[in-house]
Amino acid sequence: MVNPERDARSGPMSPDASQIARHSDVMSHAVVYLPTPKAGASFTQVNARVAAPMAWVLAQLGQYHRAHRYGLYAYRALRNGQDHRTVGELGVTLGVCYARLGRNAEAIEWLQDAVATFRRIDDSDGLVSALREHIEAADAKRAIRRVQLCADEKTLDLDRIGLFQRNVEQGSRVARG
Repeated sequence: MVNPERDARSGPMSPDASQIARHSDVMSHAVVYLPTPKAGASFTQVNARVAAPMAWVLAQLGQYHRAHRYGLYAYRALRNGQDHRTVGELGVTLGVCYARLGRNAEAIEWLQDAVATFRRIDDSDGLVSALREHIEAADAKRAIRRVQLCADEKTLDLDRIGLFQRNVEQGSRVARG
């Protein structure tokens, strides 16, 4: 909808005040998690440690495709390192992205990996967040399966009704015949 009171340069993609406030609130929280480069860290590891919180921020803002891209980059760079907590958090972030994009099987895999990581390092807070997201993804997958089963049953019922109607029509033709 066009608002005549808005500046003529602002188009439909211009954020409103609530989006700006939400974005700045999430970004202010994310700045706390930006890493400080460690001595001897490679350029890729430093970038990955910056990409990890960016993935979380983008997921919080609903930009799941971009969050997935940042998160996957960071995960691939950090998975063989010593920062297991960040790897677990990336598993949760990627699981959330996959779940919100409707890819529940992949979401469950990522969240199960995150649960295993948090159990291995004995991180109860991370474990709780991973399990909560895992339960939501599993519930969504079950709900989708239930809808598919109901749709299959309805299709089956409709097929039976159509077959019955064809049999009745053929029977009436035979009787008239």
